[in-house]
Amino acid sequence: MQVLHQGLLNGSYQIVLIPSVSGVTPHFRTQPVFSEVQKLYCSQDHPLFDTPDAKITDTLLEAQSFAGRTYMLNETICGVDFRWAAATPHMEGTLLLLLSGAYIGFLPDHYAEEWVCNGRLRLLAPERMTFKDMFHIVYPRKKPSRAAETLAQTITESARKPH
Repeated sequence: MQVLHQGLLNGSYQIVLIPSVSGVTPHFRTQPVFSEVQKLYCSQDHPLFDTPDAKITDTLLEAQSFAGRTYMLNETICGVDFRWAAATPHMEGTLLLLLSGAYIGFLPDHYAEEWVCNGRLRLLAPERMTFKDMFHIVYPRKKPSRAAETLAQTITESARKPH
């Protein structure tokens, strides 16, 4: 995410869409656009795959190797201090790490759905291990281009339409 912030600062980017506004300087405008529901998963090759949700305690989750997103690095998530063993900036990278069977991690529920349906991923303790990730448009506060303002408006309007 630092690359995106730097790109805005140096003018390489006029607008970016990011999942977290922590660390965004006052030099930028931020506008919430949409949220994604994130849930905790493991693959069919992970030891927790066959563990009933009633036996999945915070202590058990904290003992697992966790693959998280770089923008959330080492944060407590859903009240659990996960043991961060890997981090990737993208959900595609997180999915690959989960499919290896070595990690547990969060994915957007809409993205993981296909993998759950085909039996490759399992949702873990959904009643406790679920949160919303708010995405924001970020662009320069001073003199954003007309194109950047129009794109921000279009993205925001599109995200508000029912799909």
